[in-house]
Parts: sequence; C-alpha cells; structure tokens
Amino acid sequence: MVPVNLEFNFHQLREKVRREIGKRIADLEIGTHPLDSAWLLYALSLDGKENNPIFEQYMNLLEKWASSEEAGKKKRDIAPLSICGFLTTKSEIKETIVRKIKELLEGVFPKVSTRFNILNDPEQVFCVSLLLKNYNDLKKKIINTIKKNFKGRTSRKVLFIAALIELGENPEDLISELKSPQSIEDVISVLWLHERYRNIVKGNLFKIWKSFDSIYPNIELERTEEGPVLSNRDLTLLYEAVLREMAKPDPEILFDLYPLHPEISCSDLLRAETPRTASDK
Repeated sequence: MVPVNLEFNFHQLREKVRREIGKRIADLEIGTHPLDSAWLLYALSLDGKENNPIFEQYMNLLEKWASSEEAGKKKRDIAPLSICGFLTTKSEIKETIVRKIKELLEGVFPKVSTRFNILNDPEQVFCVSLLLKNYNDLKKKIINTIKKNFKGRTSRKVLFIAALIELGENPEDLISELKSPQSIEDVISVLWLHERYRNIVKGNLFKIWKSFDSIYPNIELERTEEGPVLSNRDLTLLYEAVLREMAKPDPEILFDLYPLHPEISCSDLLRAETPRTASDK
C-alpha cells in the first residue's frame, strides 16, 4: 500500500504558530480583551513558565487585571479569571480569583436552565474546570450543568468533554457521540482533544492529523486586513496539539514522517536498533 504522507512539517508549523502568538498578544490590551489575552498566555505557558520573559511580562499584566476591581464585574470574566488562576504561581492572586469566581457562580447556578446562562458556553465551562477541579463543592454542580447542556456542534461538545475530564469524569459515552469534524474549528478542537487526553480519548491520531493536513492549505494563521482567520483560542489549541505530538509522537505518524521501503517491515527496523550481545557477534 502506498503511504499517505502528511504534507506539512511539524517543526515549521510550531514555529509559525509560535511567532503568530507572540505578535497577537503584543497587539492586545489585556484590560479590554482579557479572554483573548488569557488564551494566548496559556499558549505561551506551554513552552514553560520559567525563563520565559514574554510569558512573564504578559502574565504580570493579566494578574494585575485579575486583581483589579474591574475584573469580575461581568459574568464573562469567569473564563479569563480561571485561566489566570490556573497559570499563576502566586497564592494570594489565586485566592482572590477563586473568591471572585465563586461570587459569579452563585448568581449563575440558580438560572442554569436559561438559554443565555454563562454556563451554556463551553469555553467558560472548560476554563473554570481548569481552576476548580479540586473544589468538590462546585465540581458536582458544574458536571451536572455540562450534561444538561451537551448538544450542538462538534467544537462545542469537545470543550464540554474536556471540562468533564478535568473534573475527574470519564465521559466515554459522550465521546462516542462526536461526529466527524467538518469545519476548521471542529478539526482543530478534535485534534486537540485527542492529543491532550490521549489516555482517555482513544482514536486514530494519524487519521485526525490527516484531516488537519487536508484543510491546512486553507488556513491563514497570520492576520490579514480582515482579521485573523483562526481565533486566539483555536490558535492556542492547535499549538498545544502540535507540541504534544512532537513531545510524544504517535507511532503511525512517526513512521509516516520517515517512510520506509515497502519491503522493510517494522520488525526489521526494531532488529536493526537492538544492540547485539556478545553471543550475536
């Protein structure tokens, strides 16, 4: 069988996405766009928080916003506050953020069945799950809310599934409901889900990366006059998926990147790499 090789290069894609993340966060006013800034900071943190001056610079600004009186006035502040609380290493700032989020949630849970409730937004729910996974008094309420709201397009369901996993659930039955991704947003979100939660979400990673490969020529990562094609969230999810694949390559993808002659089998390769003992010489 002729191998179906991936056309893009992981290293080049990583560098291209990394550069774009740096450009975008430099152009954002964190106080005006806290959620976009928080997602890009999450992406920067994937390269490590220490000895990462760009991350440290903008993290200080996000922490300053999270500690201000302005942060927490709007229900949609839950997501950026949660990401900030998840990323910060400063206990006093985390405590302030958790207090603000709890106050916001107190006014949300009684109205959870309403269509425009903030917990109907999977982005908000996933972000808060990152921070509150160890708060048992809130976990059960959030889990129940997710199961009530689990419907809609694929990218929406992916974030709800990710939130459940963060909260300690194994939503195998919900994972099975995911349909084949159609849009760019769907493909990236499904790819991210399988890479981030490999031990829980089983699937053919090569096939999913091949789906991304087929749409990659249509993705404009860099901003245009009309604005960026990928949202800051999708850019971040793509970056995490790429980094995780590069850190722990899927065997099928690894063999695709280094195609072998059809007559050379995997067992031949393994024998070639196995050190010979004295008796073999």
